[in-house]
Amino acid sequence: MNQSTIGIFSYHWNPDWIIGKTRIQSRWTQPWSLYKQVLWYKARPRREAYMQELFETYYPDGIFINIDNEPDWQHHIVSASTIVLLYPDATGLGFMSVERTIWKQKRMWANIKVMNGRRRQFVINWSVYIQLLIRRILERTMLIELCATIPFVLITPILLLIDQRRHAHE
Repeated sequence: MNQSTIGIFSYHWNPDWIIGKTRIQSRWTQPWSLYKQVLWYKARPRREAYMQELFETYYPDGIFINIDNEPDWQHHIVSASTIVLLYPDATGLGFMSVERTIWKQKRMWANIKVMNGRRRQFVINWSVYIQLLIRRILERTMLIELCATIPFVLITPILLLIDQRRHAHE
């Protein structure tokens, strides 16, 4: 039984999503580009060098694998006793297909851990995975922001009218 630790990293964030660098080619792509830029801005993903250094700090004997550069990365999963998913952002947006592959191919006794770009570490199991999925949905749909914005937009005109009436009577 091989007792190796591997760190799985992927950076799916397009560098052009950085606010101000995207060139809008038509008015129909603008909302989608802006949406991706806002997701990037909220996620604040860390780069490969940062995540590799972080991984090597906690797992000096581990093997760091950037799956974007290594097409046959999956053969490492079978022999690993600990698999560390290196999320460049807080919730691992874009890691679902990687996670599915790892769940299918890992050995039964292998541990799956997560280390995110915020230096947080946790063991991932099904209940934690469900929580991550919910957080990813909230992050992608921006549902929390929407729920806060709609009441604000609806209440603001009422507050403006109340304020105008107060000033009119002074």
